[in-house]
Amino acid sequence: VENIQDILKMISQIGQADGFLGSRYIKEGVLVNYPSIKKIANRSFHALAKFLLGISSIDVTNNFKLYKYEVVRDILPFLKSSGFSVNAETGLYPLLLGYKLKEVPVHWIGRTPEMGTSSFKVFKAGPGYLEVLKDAIKFKYLKKHSRKTSLQDSEKTHFDSLIRKTGETYYGNLRPVAKIRFTR
Repeated sequence: VENIQDILKMISQIGQADGFLGSRYIKEGVLVNYPSIKKIANRSFHALAKFLLGISSIDVTNNFKLYKYEVVRDILPFLKSSGFSVNAETGLYPLLLGYKLKEVPVHWIGRTPEMGTSSFKVFKAGPGYLEVLKDAIKFKYLKKHSRKTSLQDSEKTHFDSLIRKTGETYYGNLRPVAKIRFTR
């Protein structure tokens, strides 16, 4: 029930940000029965991300996220993880692309024996999170991507595929605005 309320909180604030991160660690966030080793690993990852990437968000690795379509579309090319560390990628890349994200307090309640055990193991998943951090550092400091660049690249890819399909190369270039776009 708490999780549904958390999602409704995010939905009620649509329009205030490009996306929402559910945070277990901000005021009014709830964390119950969270294993100590996971908490140490989580807080260590976030401290490194804050220091190395200059992000101010407190809980980018939580699964509770709600994004506009554009955010999802723009981060998809950067998602490489196949394990739990994809949670870090989906939290970091919108921030690195310059999207405005808002953290919303959420409830995280540990599994009970009736729910079964989690397949998340800190020492098994840890290297994936370090790989995400390494890639995010490269992304931020070496590639100099921006949301604008990403959108221009996706637009170019789209129109290149249309040219391959139709063979048309100058159809719209007769109009003045098309000449400007083509030159750009």
